[in-house]
Amino acid sequence: MFLYKFLNDKFAYEVKQIDKKIAQADQWETALKAYGPSDYEMILMQLSESTARLQPEHYISYLFENQNQARFAELFDHTLLEIARVNNDIFSV
Repeated sequence: MFLYKFLNDKFAYEVKQIDKKIAQADQWETALKAYGPSDYEMILMQLSESTARLQPEHYISYLFENQNQARFAELFDHTLLEIARVNNDIFSV
């Protein structure tokens, strides 16, 4: 759980360093979700190589919004596995 929180926090910090509009937003996740796919990809490409590339469904807020689903444990496991798969060249979760 600590690693997952760390990955989200580091991602948020790095994204805010890249785009001041996201840094000034009340909710950085909402501001970042508003970007189109190509703009989102451009931000991901600017992240440092030690930062996990996360998609909106990987954010803590997404899991929080879905915590009362019947199969939340599976959703959480799938999220961690997906983060590991996408970022396999950086590290493994």
